[in-house]
Amino acid sequence: MIDVSINKDGIKVLGHSGASPKGEDLVCSAVTTIVQTLIFGLKEVVEVNVDVLRWETGDIDVKWDSGSEGADILMRTCFGSLKELEKNHQEFIVVTDQDGIIIRSQ
Repeated sequence: MIDVSINKDGIKVLGHSGASPKGEDLVCSAVTTIVQTLIFGLKEVVEVNVDVLRWETGDIDVKWDSGSEGADILMRTCFGSLKELEKNHQEFIVVTDQDGIIIRSQ
């Protein structure tokens, strides 16, 4: 099971989905791609400071400077994408909004 915890200034991802063998797991791949896209957008598009505290297989911890509208939009987009993934793969991923302020996907 993948446990994703996101808030206005960070994201933590722990675990593996177990949906498929290692290297073939599309749920894990999707989560990694969404998080990588968030980091790229924050660094290169919005140009906020991003600190990758840990990036290991099954263990990601990233913090960023919150407060900019662009960072907030990217974080909400990431959250919405992860919630859609959770909706379609509930047995493999749980996504939690730590601040309780992110708009929930439909």
